[in-house]
Amino acid sequence: MSKVKTNEDRMLQAVLSNEELIRDYNIVPEYYDTLNSAYVAPNPVVEAIATIIKDIKSDDKGIQREVYKKIINQLNNNLL
Repeated sequence: MSKVKTNEDRMLQAVLSNEELIRDYNIVPEYYDTLNSAYVAPNPVVEAIATIIKDIKSDDKGIQREVYKKIINQLNNNLL
């Protein structure tokens, strides 16, 4: 794994190191060392996590609602 560079990359690693996520969704944290690599991940759960980290930077409820809709659509399209 390459050196983690940004706060977003560190946040991603913290989330992806969760044992339940690793076990339940077959996530291999070492595959996603940057937010950009996770954002284009073939694993829809990893992609959704990256989307949350990348897009929610505001307390604006409208932005949060749009991110929620985007993630639900990603998961529905890839998991159902």
